[in-house]
Amino acid sequence: MESRVCCPKDETTRREWEESLEGEKANLPPLETRQRLEKFLGVLSHPIRLKTAFHLLCKDYCVCELIFLLGIEGNLVSYHLREMRKIRIVSAYMRSGWKYYRLNEEARVLIGDLTRH
Repeated sequence: MESRVCCPKDETTRREWEESLEGEKANLPPLETRQRLEKFLGVLSHPIRLKTAFHLLCKDYCVCELIFLLGIEGNLVSYHLREMRKIRIVSAYMRSGWKYYRLNEEARVLIGDLTRH
């Protein structure tokens, strides 16, 4: 790790220090990406939604299965799934007359990466 002066007093050194830090700002992901990630993490910060995402990481489930797995009322499961659908963490599809939920690929990769040891 490189050694550098923190908060230099000397004007020349300070200017170089600021230029170096400005260059590091350019390494950040674009604003749109950071905002999407902020929304994603904000939605998943709720314990029920995070637990739902972990279940959906394993396989797709219908609402009645999620009600059983989460141990909460159906209206709460539906509410949290709606919140997750708003920012495309999950999607829904019909199978045999039942609506199933699936973790979207981007969410699957992000959550999978975060949970690997």
